[in-house]
Amino acid sequence: MLALVFLFAGGLKLITPIGIILPQTPVLLPGLFVQFIAVAEVLGAIGLILPGVLHIREWLTPLAAAGLVIIMTGATVNLALLESKRGKKNKAADSGPKSPVSEKEIEKLRAETQHGKHRHDQRDRGHDHVHHDDGGDELTIGTEYDGVGAEGTRGGVPSDSQIAAGHGKVVHALNQQAAIFNKHSGNQQLKVQLEDVVLPVIDAPEGGFAYGYPFVFDPRARYDRNAKRFVIAAVQYEPGITESGEIVDREEMEERVEEGDEGDLEPLQRPPQGWWCLAVSDDSNPNGKWHVYRIPPLNNEGLVDYPTLGLDRDAAYLSQNFFSEQFEVTMVTLDKATLYAGEDVTTYHFTAMDNPAVVKDDFTVQPALQPFSGGSGGTFYLLNSVFPSPTADALTLWEVTDPLDDPTLECFTVDVEEFGYPPVARQPDSDARIDTLGTRLMNLDYNDGTLWAAHSIQYDWNGDGTAVAAIKWYEIDADARKVV
Repeated sequence: MLALVFLFAGGLKLITPIGIILPQTPVLLPGLFVQFIAVAEVLGAIGLILPGVLHIREWLTPLAAAGLVIIMTGATVNLALLESKRGKKNKAADSGPKSPVSEKEIEKLRAETQHGKHRHDQRDRGHDHVHHDDGGDELTIGTEYDGVGAEGTRGGVPSDSQIAAGHGKVVHALNQQAAIFNKHSGNQQLKVQLEDVVLPVIDAPEGGFAYGYPFVFDPRARYDRNAKRFVIAAVQYEPGITESGEIVDREEMEERVEEGDEGDLEPLQRPPQGWWCLAVSDDSNPNGKWHVYRIPPLNNEGLVDYPTLGLDRDAAYLSQNFFSEQFEVTMVTLDKATLYAGEDVTTYHFTAMDNPAVVKDDFTVQPALQPFSGGSGGTFYLLNSVFPSPTADALTLWEVTDPLDDPTLECFTVDVEEFGYPPVARQPDSDARIDTLGTRLMNLDYNDGTLWAAHSIQYDWNGDGTAVAAIKWYEIDADARKVV
């Protein structure tokens, strides 16, 4: 079957005029290189079939298979070329396939937030300013500038905005795009769509994409200060399709899992599937080449949702909330050196991550950003808040050792003050409310034996019984596994 796939793909490239093929490729490639790929695919298919049929040099079969696997598991894209090519095509629609608000509602939100006034205010305060506190410590804020605003997104609400800051560049990743800024001037240097970044490693499903294009969302962005690389993670969701042809979107998939009884639900003709997507810059300049990967979970019939991303000295870590027949948190570890070199990478999977010492569910496990520690000779940390129902008083601390050769995973309970699910948050000069994303931890940073994390909670500031959304910070002693 693998041989037939590559024989068909390579043969089609060889008989199709190159002028028709090039406009359809996800990245700009020379015509001769496309023809070279076609020949390689055909020869690879022949290498898989003929040795076994003719019983001649049968050792060629695994070599041909290995070559095809390399083509399938990694690819390289150039973001500057992607933006250039996208600019020559028809402009993408502003609203993605799962936008929870209409264009009319988006325009109303823009008016309510007085976007023009905000932009004017930003220009007025585009200078450097310094703040001194009473203790004499100095906090310097460089030039302040806007990232990708509401008018620049494709309708994703909430935007799940993420920032990764390098030495001279800033990567802003959000639903469903990524933009690069000059860190000091604030000039936006390019903006690309998330699905374009990972398109070289995405295979079209039988029957085509349900939304017309790969739905890649919920990005995470990190800067590896040790290796000086930018890393972006996201997930791709290809929704299920019922027997009557209806699309099972993310919200309906979550409802199916929560209800736990599919007896009254319409059967599926095509189950939902999901993948982690990962992109790594080739060097400290994110405007150039990136190595991209698509990684399936072990069970790939369900909704892969809200990925998280962490790094240590030797490995990269991805986690996600998985909605299938039942809910579970899963995680994968990857060799950072092979990722950064654009080579094939071995993945180690952990499934059904759950702390047996707490009754309530673990949810959205956050791997740490600890690029100078952990790895093969140390301990890597992950942390999550347990889901409140209606309140909770614990975090789960996860520890990974030997992530590349024989990874082990342990969990521990960290007692904290009781917290509850936050309401939506108010914002100045607007009646619109901000989605606070519940009590999930949003990031985790490790520094010199201490873990730092934060999440939204409900809090009664005035003691009058009126709860509002607030941010709670945690400083955790990693060795003692206790809040400081």
